[in-house]
Amino acid sequence: MIRESVEKYVTARPARKETPVLYVSDLGYHPYKTMSRILLGETSEFDVGTRIKMQYGNAFESETTRALQYAYPNVLTQFPLWNDKWSGYADFVIGHGTDGERPVIVEHKATGDQWFDYKNSLPRSAHVCQLWMYGWLYEQMYGIRPDLVLYYVAWGSFAEFTLRPGGEGMIAQGSVNGRHEVRGRRIAPNLLRMEIEHFFETKNLPNPEGADSWEYAEVAHTRLLADLLRNPAWKGVALC
Repeated sequence: MIRESVEKYVTARPARKETPVLYVSDLGYHPYKTMSRILLGETSEFDVGTRIKMQYGNAFESETTRALQYAYPNVLTQFPLWNDKWSGYADFVIGHGTDGERPVIVEHKATGDQWFDYKNSLPRSAHVCQLWMYGWLYEQMYGIRPDLVLYYVAWGSFAEFTLRPGGEGMIAQGSVNGRHEVRGRRIAPNLLRMEIEHFFETKNLPNPEGADSWEYAEVAHTRLLADLLRNPAWKGVALC
């Protein structure tokens, strides 16, 4: 009775209306999926189990919203960031428009307890790319580089990381369940952005090989660095 009610509730919500632009959440994944959506109209619906997990994630995010608004005077939710190619909504922006303070963009991720940070998997590279893209768009729109914070929460666990460029990728510094951690991710968000924008601008469909990989950002890293060295137009381009 109860489970049936939950399933009816989550499936009754209308599907997201697709738009022919790049989503911030596309960055870090294989560009074939993005371009097949834009050029071919191919989309994949979430199954019932995934929708239920997403709904519970929304409940976690609502609690975090209340906590942040209690602690800080200026917290904006679902903050729109866009340009002529990209569109997205940052979960939280703290301190937007406040003189003398650097704004903070927070990306909130709810996950399960069973595999939480299994083999130091957090932060996930695709999530790092997504948050980096929010920061890039914010700087383009407002002329200020914000701080970036990635927050994971499960029923009995949490992880919080501040992101910054470092080495050949991004450095995540913070804590997992109160334990201090510094972790590197060998990814190049800016090069990934340029790559997917190339397909978007030329309206070309990438080779689908490896499109199902969850580790595209890391897999593509060596190739993108080689492209950076070979391409004169990319001279001086930052990795992150």
